[in-house]
Amino acid sequence: MPWRARSLSVLLSLAAACGPARGASDGAGLSSARSVTSSTAAAHASSAPPGASAAAVAAPEPKAVPALALLSLTNVVSAPVHDVALGKTTKVVALGVDVWLGEDAAFSKLAPLALPTPHLRVFFGRDDRPRLMGHVEAAGRSEAVYLRWRDAAWKKAPGELGRLATGSGVLYGVLGHDDPEVVCKDGDACIVKRLTGWTTIALPPQIARIDLSGPLAWARAGSEVWRLSGESWVTVSGGATFARADGLWAVSERDVWIAEHASSTLHRWDGKSWSKSASPIEGPRALWASSDADLWVVGDGGAARWDGAAWTRAEGAPNGLVTVVGRGDLVWLGGAAGLFRGTRAR
Repeated sequence: MPWRARSLSVLLSLAAACGPARGASDGAGLSSARSVTSSTAAAHASSAPPGASAAAVAAPEPKAVPALALLSLTNVVSAPVHDVALGKTTKVVALGVDVWLGEDAAFSKLAPLALPTPHLRVFFGRDDRPRLMGHVEAAGRSEAVYLRWRDAAWKKAPGELGRLATGSGVLYGVLGHDDPEVVCKDGDACIVKRLTGWTTIALPPQIARIDLSGPLAWARAGSEVWRLSGESWVTVSGGATFARADGLWAVSERDVWIAEHASSTLHRWDGKSWSKSASPIEGPRALWASSDADLWVVGDGGAARWDGAAWTRAEGAPNGLVTVVGRGDLVWLGGAAGLFRGTRAR
């Protein structure tokens, strides 16, 4: 056979030998690529609960969370508000620069406050009248504030504070119809006000925000969380996954949620340890739940609801929200755009 023919024959033989191998390799590569893509899609489509570990399916990014008309929203106060509380029946009070009191959609501004409100919170007392509690900064000192709305005016109510009524200092705590109420004063003590009587206990280790989730009282500061157990504050252990607890809600003693604004993450404690996941909205700030299948988070990116299995963003909810509370068919949202009454969609 001429050398050119032999060369051509050799080349053809080599091509035939290499062809199937290359085809098999390409096929395997495509199959592998499809596998990775499908796994990734499945991971992002899956709605793993925020309690899932880092090794579990990754939580979806905020943009992957579906949006539905969960609430029919009505703007009942157009001025910015930073705190909201519910009365025994249909009363609602909201705090911004001013205090607004109303029922349903009819709200009126109460008598002007002659003091700044950034460090104040608003509550209803057990008599169903609004209270303001917190402190103001004056001449380099923290002056305690505790006011009760009575006879169309804000009045001091030292009898509701016992030994904490005198002197300067940061006043913090939680009031309301649930049992107990807790009032603390930096440098002094906490008064736990139960229907059965008052008890004086030691302060949390740091000046803290105190939240009441039903009958459960919790304190938080930075990456520390404490639960009121009997007459003392007990550290919630388990290796915190957050640097700052900006919002807290306890569904139960063994199911606690934390919102961390800076990292846009949510954290969940299962009674033993903490885990974290991406927040369904940007910049989460506050949490509220009626059950483990009805948890709301609000923040810079609006509002979203956890139904026990998946997150859904509330379509039409304003950005810049800082507080949320609800009861029955109503969910109240407060923030830079004011106070919104949300009626649940049916």
